[in-house]
Amino acid sequence: MSAPICNALVALTLVLAFSVDIRPVAAQSEPPLDAEHSDPVRLGWMTGFPPPPEKLITHPESDYFSFPKLRWTVCHIRELLPTRQVSRGIGAPVPLKFALDDGIDAVRFTPLDGAEPMTWEASLSANYTDGILIIHKDRVVYERYFGCLDKMSQHAAMSMTKSLPIRPWPSI
Repeated sequence: MSAPICNALVALTLVLAFSVDIRPVAAQSEPPLDAEHSDPVRLGWMTGFPPPPEKLITHPESDYFSFPKLRWTVCHIRELLPTRQVSRGIGAPVPLKFALDDGIDAVRFTPLDGAEPMTWEASLSANYTDGILIIHKDRVVYERYFGCLDKMSQHAAMSMTKSLPIRPWPSI
């Protein structure tokens, strides 16, 4: 596989892997927690030693993958379930070039459901995004992390990771 195709697949995988679309199901009498109030750090999941029983997340309990515990679980899946490291290949890693664009947060759009227009930054919260990396023309133009995710941590990708055919992207 050629380097440009590998780079495009890595970029696509990173964008997909760091965005978690959580549609919380809550009791009809209570509104669902928003992204800020369901932040696993704010909720204090698994903090202290030992964590208090109400802040403990374990497997095989049936609720470790339920909202809002899911927000902690996707950053700590290797602590709960057997996983496998997927090789990045035999070649040396290529450092990413950066050209961060501070204007991306202010980009406005109307969501597909036709709701009121919103900013890109607001959409990240609305979709419970844990992290996102956007690569455009071989440069990282946007990178943000929330909750229990940071530059060095890993995040479960599962079924949201897809392989897509590579085609030329329109110029922006």
